Amino acid sequence: LKGPSLSLACFFLLGGMFNKPSLVALPSPIVTSGGSVTLQCGSWQAFDWFVLCSEGGEGHPRHLDAQHQADGWFQALFPVDPMSPSHRPTYRCYGYFSSSPYVWSTSSLILELLISGVSRKPSLSVLPGPTVAPGENVTLRCQSPSLFDAFLLSKEGEAGPPLHLRSQHQDGVFQANFPLRPATLDHGGTYRCYGSLGSTPFLLSHPSDPLELVVTGEGLSEWSWDGASHWAPCSAGSLLHPFPLLLCPLMRSLYLIDRWNIKKKSLMGRNQRGRQTMRDSGLREPN
Repeated sequence: LKGPSLSLACFFLLGGMFNKPSLVALPSPIVTSGGSVTLQCGSWQAFDWFVLCSEGGEGHPRHLDAQHQADGWFQALFPVDPMSPSHRPTYRCYGYFSSSPYVWSTSSLILELLISGVSRKPSLSVLPGPTVAPGENVTLRCQSPSLFDAFLLSKEGEAGPPLHLRSQHQDGVFQANFPLRPATLDHGGTYRCYGSLGSTPFLLSHPSDPLELVVTGEGLSEWSWDGASHWAPCSAGSLLHPFPLLLCPLMRSLYLIDRWNIKKKSLMGRNQRGRQTMRDSGLREPN
């Protein structure tokens, strides 16, 4: 199906009338030079159409009808042509209703795709080692003898933007240390890092060799207390904050229920994992 025939650039249309959708790159915002990617525009609001725009108003907006998922999520998947280092690929998307095709939602956040494979790969190491227990401090170090102004760290299977740090020149190498807060089970996985130059921050090196981080033992996932809004794991050595120890059994039970629900939802198909936990924020966390 085709949307309304619109030759106007994105910024000429009336926007901001509805809540913004989310825009993510699948499987990752890092794309090999010459490779393709799919952009997912989605919302819990029942839009009839989604629109994808190149940042800066280049070209015409692309329209796709919304697909209604079983859990109430509405989305459209936009294939993007092979990436070229000569073009800085940035996008945003909107939603609208068939009854008012010229009135669009608030814009999604800008999504910038990163193109890898334009220079030599850095190396990635982990301190204190690739196998840690929950609660341990972990540092992932990306380094290279070649000049890089910044390093980026990505985790396999995550569609969000990579972590980004400025490089430091030390002992003849350029490096950046990515500290993970005390390790949780969710920190386990496969990581890669990239280097970039300040003049072309969207162009990345080849990826480092993959590094697998294994978090063993028991511990709650992504529950830490930062003084404002997070709970600490109820595991040995982590009870450093002033909340009642009697809460720990309850917290652990809630955690196990949450993990069971996530596994159950993963059986419903790709991109449905984590949707329920994102409803309140209006975003959706793809697989």
